[in-house]
Amino acid sequence: MASLNNVIAKPKNSIGETYARNVLSKWTSNHVADACVAATQIGLIHSGCLLGYDRAKEILTDGFKFRKVDDVNWSVVNEAFQNGRSAVISSS
Repeated sequence: MASLNNVIAKPKNSIGETYARNVLSKWTSNHVADACVAATQIGLIHSGCLLGYDRAKEILTDGFKFRKVDDVNWSVVNEAFQNGRSAVISSS
């Protein structure tokens, strides 16, 4: 079984990566509602320009697979991610 440390590799020590690790640490079940909360939060991290799209999507996908969320729910989780991405976040 993969460890949570493998879910987020540490290519660089950025604020976005730290926030994403925090989101993953709080995502504790394989229920789709929990996956959607995490997906929205990761989308918000991307929206705030703290994490690139590809890395944010990679983290979400890895977390989804790690927690063995039913694949049939991926479209719902992806929609939550996209909703988080489309939010307007200001760093001020």
